[in-house]
Parts: sequence; structure tokens; C-alpha cells
Amino acid sequence: MTWKTQPVKYLHIELSTHCNAACPLCIRFYDQTDVVRPDMPLVSISFEDFKKYFPDDFIKGMKRILYCGTRGDPVMAKDIYEIVEYVSLLNPDCEQVIHTNGGIRTPTFWKKMGQLSKDTFHNIKVVFSVDGLSDTNHLYRRNVEWDRLYRNMHAYMMEGAYGIWEMLLFKHNEHQVEEARSLAMDTLYMQEFRPKRPAGFDDFMTGGVWPRMVFNSDGELLYKLQAADKTDGHRKYRDRTYNISVEPLKEAQELKYFPQMKERVENFKHEETGGMYGYEDELSKKTINCTSLKFKPNSEIYVSAEGILHPCCFVGTRYDSMIDFYTDHQLKHIIAKRKSELDLNNRNIIEVIDSGILDEMYTESWKLPHLKHGKLAICAETCGEDSWRSQLYQEKKPNVQ
Repeated sequence: MTWKTQPVKYLHIELSTHCNAACPLCIRFYDQTDVVRPDMPLVSISFEDFKKYFPDDFIKGMKRILYCGTRGDPVMAKDIYEIVEYVSLLNPDCEQVIHTNGGIRTPTFWKKMGQLSKDTFHNIKVVFSVDGLSDTNHLYRRNVEWDRLYRNMHAYMMEGAYGIWEMLLFKHNEHQVEEARSLAMDTLYMQEFRPKRPAGFDDFMTGGVWPRMVFNSDGELLYKLQAADKTDGHRKYRDRTYNISVEPLKEAQELKYFPQMKERVENFKHEETGGMYGYEDELSKKTINCTSLKFKPNSEIYVSAEGILHPCCFVGTRYDSMIDFYTDHQLKHIIAKRKSELDLNNRNIIEVIDSGILDEMYTESWKLPHLKHGKLAICAETCGEDSWRSQLYQEKKPNVQ
């Protein structure tokens, strides 16, 4: 199974790295503060970029396009409506799904998007990421104004559009699931409600589930986020409190990169897996069932807002993050050597896929016996047996055909 032998029919695009929110676990912020990382480019894919990256014949072959990303909200992209409308005209059978926190733009925009959803017989869907109600949503979706969010959702849904409410579950909002479900389904007439575990609370090496801190721009602790579902027996819930230093941030703001991270990536060696406490052996044994190649006989691909092609958003997330683990150093080191070949500003998506670079970088590594030989840790961690990813959704979603 490769991206060359399984035609790409599913496309995941990060349209923008801009966002109105300041979610504590988002990789666009420094260490769970509300300070945007100085090493992260603030960019969006324009309508002209879109047409350059994705030739008409490629779009005409798509079954689904997902606008989500890892560092920003796609609705922040100036040309999102033009892009979505363009795809719907070029390929009326293509399903388009937009993920947003809902607190961006005005009811006028959302009414227009809702009408487009209705006109395409619901081939355009919007997933509103709303983590609670008026008294709780802001604890994770920092800076999202509830009244504005609700007006936007209402304007969209009242046009007869297709809407989905996706709710991350925490200790502070798990008691509101049924009330949120009722608001979504009975008041706003949304078609789906999806409760979901948040990623980022699991300690893969110990099997523990830890709370996450929320800091202000000075590194002062504001409050803690705790995972929900304490009745889940196989998860060991623990408590901790820690502080952070913003000194590395001050240096990075001048340099536009983090020196320690840059040095570790440049000097990376596969065999230096020390500090993983045996976790490297566990990952090495895992058979990888790639998320992007699961759509047999087709496959999926991910494109970042800078136009860099990755096999999936999980790889894109870790590559674009400043997470400081072996897994991330390994991935960044491998991509850095061939980044220009993955750049859609240099050649379009068809040319990159046909070059076979994704198979050389990823599928070939899965055949290796151990991380120290070059097997990719991120692929084993994300798409190996019993991965954290397989435990996110609380209710099963329909299979994609």
C-alpha cells in the first residue's frame, strides 16, 4: 500500500495559521500560554494558491476535502468561501467539511455559507468545535465569545444547512453533555453531536493521565484542565502542578526560532533513544496501519498552510510543533532534508505524489525493525495497535466510503 498505488481521493488542508482563540493545548502557542510562538509563520492559503497547489483534474477526483489544520481556524482564511464554492462547482459530488470554533466572522457570512450547504444538498458540512456551554466553553476555547458563537451557529443552521457539534470532554464540562446535545439537535437542528476525548493528557510512557496547566503570557498558572471519564478503569488518573519559564521565549522572539530545538534536530541520531524508558522497544514492535492509507482502494493526504505536503495531520502537527521529544526530533530531522521536495510552491500536488517521496520517507521506514534503525516513532505512536487516536471518540462515527 502506497500513495502511488492508492489514488489520493481525500484531502485535508490547513487553510490558515491565524486564529481568534487561544486554546491551551494548541501548538500555535508557547507552552500553554496565550503567546503566539515567534517561530510560527502567520499565513493563509489564498484562492490563487489553492488553484496552483491543486490542479482542476485533481479536485475533480476528490471524494472529500477537510478544512481543519493544526495551528489555525480555516474560517480565518480570507478566501475560504471562494475556495469552497469553487470546489462545489468543479466537483459537485465532493464532500467538503469545515472545522471551526464558530466565533469568527458574522451571521451574514454564516448565513451565506449555510445557503451554500443547502444548495449543494449538504455536500458542505460545518463542524463547530464547542466544548461546553456559555459558562464552560471559554475555559478551553479561550477568547471565543459565546454570544457571537451562538449567533453564527444559529445563522448557519437556519438556512437548512448541515451542522455538527463536536465537544471535547473535560472534568469541568462532562456534566453538560446531554444539555449540549439537546441544544445542538433540538434547538439548532444540527444533524450530529460528537463527544470526544481531548488529546494531550495521556503519558504514553507510564500509562498515566495527567492534568494540563493553563498559563498567562507571564508564565503564571491560571488554572488546570483535567480529563473527563474517571470511571475508565485502564486510565490511571494522577495530579500534578508545575510552573514554566518564559525566558526561552524571549530569546526566540528575537531569533524567530528556539535554539535548543534547532540544535537537537540538526544533531539528531536515530540510535539515541535514551530517556524513553523502554517505550522505544514497545513502539518498534507495533505494526503500522496508516490512517491515510485506510481508505482502500484510495488514500488521504495533508497540506499545511505553508503548502507543505505530509501524509496526515498527525505528522503535520508534530512537525509544526515545538514538542521536545525523540519522536519530534526524528520527524523534523527527516523532513528537513527533503522539505523543498514536499513544497507545493515548487511543484503541484500531483507531481509531488507521483515522485514517490512519501513512500520513500514513510512506508519504507515502517519495514525497519526498530526506531534506532529509522522506523518512524510518530507513525508507530499514532497508527500502531491500541493507539491513543483510536480512543478519542466516545461514540462511533459512520464509516467513510
